Amino acid sequence: MARSRELQDAYSRSTRKTTALLEQTVFHNVSVRAMTGILHQLSSSLAEDIIVSAQRSSMTLLNVLDSQGQVDMAGQNGFIGALALLELSGESLYAFPVRRRVEFGRSSSSFDTVRDFLGWIRVGFAGGRAVSVAVRRNATGQTVAATYISQLPGKSSALKYPIDLITGFVNVSAPGNGEPVRPLEPRTWYHYSKQEEHARAAAAQPGAHVELLPAWSPIIEDKRLRPSISLGTPIAFCGNYSCLSGVVEIGIRLWHMASYLRDFMVLVRYLLDAKRLQSAVFIIDISRQNLESQRELLIGAYEYGSDYPGNLVNATDANSSVVRSASKALFLHNNKSWQSEGLEKGQILDFQLSLIEDETPRLVRCRNLGDAGPEGDCIVTVTEPLRLDENTQWPMVLSVARADMRLKDETHFAEIQSNLKLELSDAQQGLAELNIIGWSTVGAGLMSSLLVAWIASCCIHGPVKQLCNLEELMRQLDTSLAIPRTASGSPRSRSHRPSMIREISQAQQTFSNLAHSVELSAFFVPRKVVHDWILGSLQPAVSPCFATILFSDIKDSTTLAETLAPERLMQLLSSYFECMTEIVQQHKGEVTELLGDGMLALWNTPQELAEHALWACRSALAMQQAMPGLNAAMASQELPALSVRIGLHTGHVLAGIIGSAKKKKFGCIGDAMNLASRIEDLCKVFRADILCSEATIEALPASHGLPSRRLGRCRVKGKADVTMVYEMQIALNGQVGDLSERARSYEQALMMYESRQLDEALALTAAHTEAWPEDAASQRLPDAARKALSSTGDDQWMGIVYEE
Repeated sequence: MARSRELQDAYSRSTRKTTALLEQTVFHNVSVRAMTGILHQLSSSLAEDIIVSAQRSSMTLLNVLDSQGQVDMAGQNGFIGALALLELSGESLYAFPVRRRVEFGRSSSSFDTVRDFLGWIRVGFAGGRAVSVAVRRNATGQTVAATYISQLPGKSSALKYPIDLITGFVNVSAPGNGEPVRPLEPRTWYHYSKQEEHARAAAAQPGAHVELLPAWSPIIEDKRLRPSISLGTPIAFCGNYSCLSGVVEIGIRLWHMASYLRDFMVLVRYLLDAKRLQSAVFIIDISRQNLESQRELLIGAYEYGSDYPGNLVNATDANSSVVRSASKALFLHNNKSWQSEGLEKGQILDFQLSLIEDETPRLVRCRNLGDAGPEGDCIVTVTEPLRLDENTQWPMVLSVARADMRLKDETHFAEIQSNLKLELSDAQQGLAELNIIGWSTVGAGLMSSLLVAWIASCCIHGPVKQLCNLEELMRQLDTSLAIPRTASGSPRSRSHRPSMIREISQAQQTFSNLAHSVELSAFFVPRKVVHDWILGSLQPAVSPCFATILFSDIKDSTTLAETLAPERLMQLLSSYFECMTEIVQQHKGEVTELLGDGMLALWNTPQELAEHALWACRSALAMQQAMPGLNAAMASQELPALSVRIGLHTGHVLAGIIGSAKKKKFGCIGDAMNLASRIEDLCKVFRADILCSEATIEALPASHGLPSRRLGRCRVKGKADVTMVYEMQIALNGQVGDLSERARSYEQALMMYESRQLDEALALTAAHTEAWPEDAASQRLPDAARKALSSTGDDQWMGIVYEE
């Protein structure tokens, strides 16, 4: 009997420990993970609603200004005003032709859907010309009024006009329609001053490449003490600060952030059942550009039972006890600094509320997270960073009383404890029987248990291990992943040994289908993007990068489409793209788009790549060198031979996920993309196979060894600057030395032309043509020289070989 009591006491202690362990495990893996998931969802939503929306609106306006020049702000029926109203009203025209979507004078309800955060858009130029568009919304978020302010150079006041919300029409031509208001004065704007500082800094570094820097302003309060922030983007269509001509400002209103956060507290209440109302979600601005007195500005908060008033205060001085105490705890936890690495990465913290609210705050951790302790005294806080730019960072904070977090799990804990009590009662009866049956029965039972456990392990371990491998397959998607295919070449789902347990078998099938879907998505999206999407690290906003771009197309593709049947044309293009895509991937590039008969490939985005220009040039040469073999294969199928033109350029682009709220894709935008396409068009002019810009040549390592030569300066359509164009030469029958001699001969003629010694240039090009009659690309130079000789103008000589 004494032995039975000892076993019973030991079993009781084990039961209590198991209960505590289960409660602790559920807390860490359910409650805290739920809080982290809520903040991650909040971060993604705010990034889409604030960062991406502001960037998208800026790019839309810059694209319009780039294509039309500085639009006459006082004419064209207030075109820029209507365009800005569309952006403020949620009808983004990003990535679409603008004039096709703006239809003045027609009834439309497209302005009923609004963007809650976008408040105003201003465009200002160095000469004093400026436009400002602002909207006013009611309590339900609908746009009820919009105003358009136009500032003309030399005027002492600006004119304000109402905007028709149905048509987007601004009547600026009617006499006396505008109301005089205070002048806009672009040079006094915060963003204009900052961009001029960047321009002066760039001018002080001649020869250095200084990137254009869109930036966020510090948080300010308007005349009604409502907080706002703005994104300023420089207007410089040459791609650097040497031609800075103005700024686009996108205003973000933050005064209704509390109502935005209130929606996310619904998730907290649902997942954690916070009935005791000891919970709050809030956002702090800890930007480096803040004043010392505003080092942790509270820009939005919501606590059950109280609304954040909206004016700017420091978080440690907030009226809300939960917000105030959590802010103090974070400050103490990060060594009394708001510029800590922990806040940049996210933190999980628990503390005792009563001690942090003392006159001398003390950060004391809760004794046991599995035990709430005194009612509401243990507060659990989770942070998630939201980074707007290198100087602007908003930690998002969710604080919940530990007692509140426990309520949702009480049913589960009660069920576990009830089952354990039943087990304890059965064990007490079993212990009495054990005294009678003896150790032989215990031994037999032990052996039976081991046998059952071994059989269960055989049935479960193998399928579960294979299931884990399927999950690992999705997490390790890379270029070495071999996608299984059927006999016809289409992707095939991976097979697995089904489990005899129905639930595990269903889970296996689900993971297999999901892995198959992930593999298929790599056919349409770069693998790096798919990889980041699986791991949850995909950023919703675009980011600047320095990339090499390749455009290619097929010569005389229109004739091919007219002469071939659709089935034969598809067969030809499929064989061509299969070959070209394989070459690009072998040279570490990403084919992002197939444009009819053309192809767009990128290097150094989305995957960083050293010496990306070298890989791109080698890929272009390999593509041309593969054409004879591809055409031989085409001839065996009675298909026509193909010739391909390739253009390369290296420059700064914005890369990432772009598009609208309903349709997105991975892509790049920027002037470098346009120039790469124009260089590919120049292949027709020079009758060359591969052309590249001087930027690509300069990005090559010194010992690249690629055969190339200058063809001369060109001014392409839509560009004011002159571009030096190079030809990547393809060795015929291994005659690399002959290419070098040909390049030197052409370079001598080109130098004579550039120094305006036109007769000498014509003589040298004639000798060059006689020596290398097959050199088609050199024929543009004598044409340019003869044209210059016949010209009587006194224009400044720039040595341009070709101008569109």
